Amino acid sequence: MSNDQENEERLEARREAFKDRIENKRERFDNLAEKSRTQSAEKFNEAHKMASVIPFGQPILVGHHSEKRDRNYRARYCKKYDQSHELSNKADHYEKKSQRIGTGGIASDDPDALTKLKEKLASLEDAQKKMKAANVALRKNKTDETRLDALIKLGFSESTANELLEPDYSGRRGFPSYSLTNNNAKIKNTKKRVEALEEEALSEDLTKTYPGFVYKEDTFDARIKFIFEGKPSEAIRKILKTNGFRWSPTNSAWMRLLNNRSRYIAKSITDEIIEELK
Repeated sequence: MSNDQENEERLEARREAFKDRIENKRERFDNLAEKSRTQSAEKFNEAHKMASVIPFGQPILVGHHSEKRDRNYRARYCKKYDQSHELSNKADHYEKKSQRIGTGGIASDDPDALTKLKEKLASLEDAQKKMKAANVALRKNKTDETRLDALIKLGFSESTANELLEPDYSGRRGFPSYSLTNNNAKIKNTKKRVEALEEEALSEDLTKTYPGFVYKEDTFDARIKFIFEGKPSEAIRKILKTNGFRWSPTNSAWMRLLNNRSRYIAKSITDEIIEELK
């Protein structure tokens, strides 16, 4: 098998693994939403059952020997109604998180992230050139007719060109300066991401074994992994969580996205973990 074939098979395997991670994440949020929704219904039914015992419109008998007991009873089912409402909101939260998965831009662990980011960068740079050219054309041309013609020649649709001809509150036409500034900031950020991913593409797997745990840099999963012999102590779990590592039952490891920052963080906490294991 040639190197090109091996690389293509590895890339395809990474794509499948990435899809599986996305689907597993979505499934996890869906399950959490369903669990919260079920618990919300249970709390509501419990509260409704308790409330139905009290006759409709029955007031608290102030001064009666039953007053305290009645107030406590009503407080208990009101609390259950509140818990039901909170659990319903929690279910909505998880459902929204599930729906947003895969829609938040280009993930760094996407095997095709570098290609997608380069395409995005080219699009942003093209947009920057067109915006600058449009503003120049609007300044150079003296009539709306010649301005419109110039904008259409630059590739703008007639409707967009007409919008650009409309002056803003200050009387200026074309793209405002903040549009150019914001787009330029996006270009710089995208370039940084491209450079970082190109550097990551050159990295290789790394495994270091320490007493009680194994440290891994897994380029296939694009993750840094801490793998322990059994469940780590609460102190170690706190160190990991505080520094952005999360437990993955699928991998039986504490993981974080692989990049230079996470490498630096992992290196800084390794000594702490070794100290805790002594």
